[in-house]
Amino acid sequence: MTRPHIKLFAAIVLVAAMTAPAFAQKTRNHDPGRSEEAKQNDAAFDKQFRADQNNSQAAAKSDPWGGVRSDPAQPAAAAKKPKK
Repeated sequence: MTRPHIKLFAAIVLVAAMTAPAFAQKTRNHDPGRSEEAKQNDAAFDKQFRADQNNSQAAAKSDPWGGVRSDPAQPAAAAKKPKK
């Protein structure tokens, strides 16, 4: 084989290697054939998940630093000066 033939062969192999994954992805069956029962279970799980998310967002509106901050109704304790 001469040098131009080797370059041509390498280019053909490179093009084939680059297009093979795209071709495989295009011909792949995207529907795995899930049963109706599995689809209903997924829908029920999704519905429950969304309900839980809505409930947790309502509970998250509470003050997360409430246990750390002092009560605004009570005046803060006066800071003591350090002894010299």
